Amino acid sequence: MAMPTQQQMQDFAYQTWESTKEGVSTLKEAGMFEIKHVVEFTKDLGRPVNREYVTAEGFQKIVLAKTPDLTAGYITMNAVCFLLEVLGSLTALLLGNSVWLFAISVFYAFFVAYVLYWLVVLAEGGEYQIVAIMLYVVYAIANTIQLMNSLSLILPPLFFFAKLLASLCAAYYAFKIEKEGISANGTYASLKEKKEDDGELGVAE
Repeated sequence: MAMPTQQQMQDFAYQTWESTKEGVSTLKEAGMFEIKHVVEFTKDLGRPVNREYVTAEGFQKIVLAKTPDLTAGYITMNAVCFLLEVLGSLTALLLGNSVWLFAISVFYAFFVAYVLYWLVVLAEGGEYQIVAIMLYVVYAIANTIQLMNSLSLILPPLFFFAKLLASLCAAYYAFKIEKEGISANGTYASLKEKKEDDGELGVAE
C-alpha cells in the first residue's frame, strides 16, 4: 500500500483545519461559548433534586425517562453523571492517584457535561440533539474503558459503573427529547420559570 505524499498530507491537514474552524464558528454563533450558558449550567448542577425522585416510584420514573418533563429529567441525570465522576475521582485520589489526574478528571467531566447539556437543552434544532446522542455512544465507550482501568482500586469502579448507567439514562432522555421535538424555547423556558418559583429543579406540572 502506497504511503500518502507530503502534498496529500498537507491537503488533508488543511481540510481538517478548515472543517474544525467552520465547526467552531458555527457553535460560537449558536451560543455554546456564551458565559451565561455556562453559568446557567453550573447553577443547574448545584440545584437540589426534586424530593419526588427520592421515592421508589420517583426513582423508577427518572431512571426510565418517564418524568412528565423530559428536560427536567435530563438535567438531573446529566448532573448525576458529573457528581458520580467527581466522587469516583475523589475516591481514587484518596487511594493514591495524583492531584493532577484528579483535577484533569473533574475538568473533563465538567466540560463533557456542559457540552452535552448545551446540545440537548439549549441548542436550537434537533440536529444538535442527534449529535448529542452520537456523542453519548462515544462517552459510553470512554466510561467503559475508565471502568475497566479502575477495577484494581475497588471503590472507584462502583462510582464509574453507576456513572455509566446514568449516562445511558441521559442518552435515552436525549433520544426521547429529539424524537418528541422538544425545543429549547419550549420545555426549558417553562422549567426556568418553575425553578424560579420553587427554588429547586423539579418536574414541571
